[in-house]
Order: sequence, then C-alpha cells, then structure tokens
Amino acid sequence: MGQIDIAMRQFTSRNDVFCDVLNAKIFRGKQVIKPSELERVDPKGPFYDLEGRMRELERDVVKFWRKGGVILSLLGLESQTQIDPDMVFRMFAYDGLAYREQLLNKEETRRFPVVSFVLYYGTTPWTRNLTLREAVEFPQQDGEALAKYFNDYALNLIDMTKFEREDVELYSSDFRFFSESHYFRMHPDIRVPTPPGVITDRRTTADVVAAVYGNEAVPEMLKTKNNYQGEIAMSAAFADLVEKLEKRGEERGEKRGEKRGEKRGEKRGEKRGEKRGEKRGIILGKREVALQLKADNYPFDAIVRAVKLDPQIVQAWLQEEGGK
Repeated sequence: MGQIDIAMRQFTSRNDVFCDVLNAKIFRGKQVIKPSELERVDPKGPFYDLEGRMRELERDVVKFWRKGGVILSLLGLESQTQIDPDMVFRMFAYDGLAYREQLLNKEETRRFPVVSFVLYYGTTPWTRNLTLREAVEFPQQDGEALAKYFNDYALNLIDMTKFEREDVELYSSDFRFFSESHYFRMHPDIRVPTPPGVITDRRTTADVVAAVYGNEAVPEMLKTKNNYQGEIAMSAAFADLVEKLEKRGEERGEKRGEKRGEKRGEKRGEKRGEKRGEKRGIILGKREVALQLKADNYPFDAIVRAVKLDPQIVQAWLQEEGGK
C-alpha cells in the first residue's frame, strides 16, 4: 500500500470525515449520519478464489451505522487516485461478501442494506465502466436475450474532478480543506473565497496534503505549532497551501520553459547545421564538377553554365587548383 493510500485511509476513517463525505453525497450536506452513530468494522475478510483457496480481502473503510442498538446499514468508502476499470467488480465483490457475512451470522436475523461508495480524487474524469453492464461483454449471438436477465450493479462514485463550488461547500469537516485544495488543483485560475471553519485534526490533514501534493506543499501552520496539536483557521491554512502550490507551479513552469527553449534551440541548431551542411555539400560538389570540366578542356563559359554559380567563384576555384 502506497503513502497516498495509507494517508487517505487514515483521513477518511475518522468518523467526522466519514460522516461528512457520505452526508454530502447522500443527503446533500444535511447532517443525518452522526459520528457517534458509527462503529468501526474490521476491513479485512476471507473469501475463496476460483481454485477454492482461502484469500484475505481488505477494504479501505467500513463502518456500521447504528441507532439505538439497531444496525441501519453497513457503509463502505473506497478511495481512488487512479481510474480502475475493474472497480465495479471489486465493489460488487465487497458488497456481496458483506451480505454473505450477514447470512453466516446466526445470532442476527435482521438483514440490513450494504451501501458502498468510491471517492475518486484524481485529475481525469472517471467516465468508463460505471456499471457491470458496461464492464462485461455479452456474446454477439443471443446476447440481447441474455442481457434482459442480467442483474446490473452501479458504482456509487464521488468524482471530485466534476465538483462545482456548491459541491465543495457541502462539507464542514477537515474534508472541506481537502475538497478546496482539489478544486484549486482542477481550477487554478478561479479565485474562490477562503473556506470558513477550523481544521481540527492537523496530523491526518497534513499527511493527506503531503501524500497528494508533496511535503513542500504542507502549510507550516499545520505542522509546526504545538506539534500538530490544536485547531487552526482553515482560511489561513488554505491561503498558505495555495501560495505554495502556485510558487511550485511557477518554478515548474520556468524549468519547463527553459527545457523547451533548450530543445527548440537544439532543434533549430540542428536544422541550421543540416541546411548549412547541405549547402556546403552542394557547393563542394559543384566545385568538383567545375574542376573535372576544366580537366576535360571545357571552355570557361560552359563550366559556369554547368555549375550555375557566379563566374568569379568558379574562376577562383580554377585558379586555386591551377596554382597547386
């Protein structure tokens, strides 16, 4: 598991962040799911592969949503920084195994829904294989008849590349800071109002920023004061992050510009050299022709007409060769 995966798992496993992400998606920001109502579930579970061997499957974050001792739902959240064309199969398997666990639990006869989401924070919109139907290939012969009885499954995708301002503003936890940073990443030319509120868990927020944008992008106030302890204003931290990302962008732009300039200079130099070489080769070739015609006793006027050059140049060649 990479640094980004670890940091994002720690970040979204926080009850306040987990609630915030799901409340924004399911209830458009209304605080229906409460942090106190969530109960952690072991993300690891056994399954059998095609050869009958037991394997271990591990999800990112899974929690029971429980009220008054009653499980309302099993909620899952998988984070992706890259588009996975097989993600719909993975999510289908996760949910299927969760229902299987309910069947194996003889102490609990009540069945509850399993609802899973994919949080995608890449930079290219996720457009492919959003359903099982899109991901599988039916046979050409009799495929239409078979498809009528195919039970489809769809990804519950939270695609941050498609966020508008109203989507970003649905969040109220530290995820608002991450959402603002991603929106700036996607729309660097749009100036937006600084986010309200405070960052409550500086450590996990700083770890996510470092994993996604690099250590140099982490706002100083997130990490230096009181060893990550205490709340800080989200607006100040976001302004610092934007300044760091803009500065890095400018530096990268300058380096790219220098490299492009060097490459263009090299290409231009090569082209000029080639042209000069071609011209020089042509001239030398005509010189050899002129000298050969002279050796064959052709008159001077005929030699000039043959090489199609200034008579003074041709005369200089012939005199030079004759003086040797």
